[in-house]
Amino acid sequence: MGSVSVLHSLVTGVPQGSLLGPLLFSIYTKSLGSIINSHSFSCHCSANVTQLFFSFLVSAIHINERTSACLADISTWMAKHHLKIKINKTELQFIPYKTSLLQL
Repeated sequence: MGSVSVLHSLVTGVPQGSLLGPLLFSIYTKSLGSIINSHSFSCHCSANVTQLFFSFLVSAIHINERTSACLADISTWMAKHHLKIKINKTELQFIPYKTSLLQL
């Protein structure tokens, strides 16, 4: 048979491997989605990644400003909630529609 770990009492947090951890993190970060949505972005958030989605026309103006403003608000929210953004893992991808490529 397998062995049993030594029992430790927790002062804060949840036990490792508990389903409660991701659930509590989702509740803790719920307001981040509202901030992202206020910039007309959609998002997908999980415990280790937040993805932003934004659809726009190639001819749209102020895309850089809107993206920068959203990222600045995310950064402020993260600092306020004691979370860190891993800049070296941050990516920005533009995926145009095929018809948009013809307009370029």
